[in-house]
Amino acid sequence: MITEEMYCKFIIKQQKVLTDEIKEAIKEQTRLSEIAHEMQNIRDDLEGKSKNLIVSGFAKLKEKYPDIESKLSQKETTIEAMRWSLNEFINKSENYLYVSERMKEISEFQENLNLQDELGSATYNYFNAVYALNKKIDSDRKKFFSKKYIEKMDEYADKGLLLYFFETPDIDLLDEELTDNFLIDTYLYNDCFGLKIMLDRYVNTPIPSPIMRRKSEDIIVAINLLNAGCYRSAARNIFALLESEHKRCANAFEGYFAKKKEYKKGHERANKIKDLLDRISIEWEQHSWEKINNYYKKIFANDKMDGVCFRNGIVHGDYTENAIDTNAEEVGKLVLLWLNLRLLADSLSILEDGYKSVLSYLTGWAIDQES
Repeated sequence: MITEEMYCKFIIKQQKVLTDEIKEAIKEQTRLSEIAHEMQNIRDDLEGKSKNLIVSGFAKLKEKYPDIESKLSQKETTIEAMRWSLNEFINKSENYLYVSERMKEISEFQENLNLQDELGSATYNYFNAVYALNKKIDSDRKKFFSKKYIEKMDEYADKGLLLYFFETPDIDLLDEELTDNFLIDTYLYNDCFGLKIMLDRYVNTPIPSPIMRRKSEDIIVAINLLNAGCYRSAARNIFALLESEHKRCANAFEGYFAKKKEYKKGHERANKIKDLLDRISIEWEQHSWEKINNYYKKIFANDKMDGVCFRNGIVHGDYTENAIDTNAEEVGKLVLLWLNLRLLADSLSILEDGYKSVLSYLTGWAIDQES
């Protein structure tokens, strides 16, 4: 582990790398991020109200008319369901007339309808803010990350130091004195102060959903266990978090164009993620995924690999094997892997959300044109 003097020298040295131009880029990214989060909160609040009204409305509708579900779409994909709904409306089918007339009897549906203009505006503002933020990050990466810098980032990734969450060159990876062991120790120094700074925005969200609250609790506990020297216990928590984000990535856009699939095995999910990234062509995520996936496979390997936390032995309780022993550095690398997967899952989730919003808008627009 590094000393206080070594850590202070490292921080001072890295501060000198941050030029005024990089500092200005960080400042602007922060400003755009704050706007995006503000727009997200407004949109999430309105969308939550809309969903609650729809759920409550359909509950009353089904209670009053038990046969109503047989009149609704039974299609297996989102595209098919929207196409079916549009055709039903245009043709003024018997199903459409039956359902629409009965929906008028339920006040929640009218309340939800009155909410749509405000929700539509909030949705536009949110995605416009996200676009501006992502455009700025992409631009800064292209501007500040040289080819050699990215190659060095890839070298570190091969050793389990996944740093693709960098949005500006916060650390001089090209410093010849810097080693992978020293770098991971800077994140572990002073009770994982470096890791805590990076994870802060994921564990201190103002109004987290139940799912995000549970994940925040688990990552906090994992860091506390890591600081206490309970490395296997910390690793178990992070393994669960890793699998959750891996599943989130694989489940993105499921059920849109083809029948929804369930990916139970890691390699099936990995293949789906690669195929999805190739289709939507997000340059930075495409580049980082290969390295992220390679390290993920090392962790889930059947046998212990040097310098890699042995997931199978720890999860399955192979206490007779020395291979389940781990250390702070290996667990710290798990945290970095989780952070990279979490960011990828969030990116795909936002894209999916945006795509869904566009489809809903186009369907609504088409219906308006026919009205």
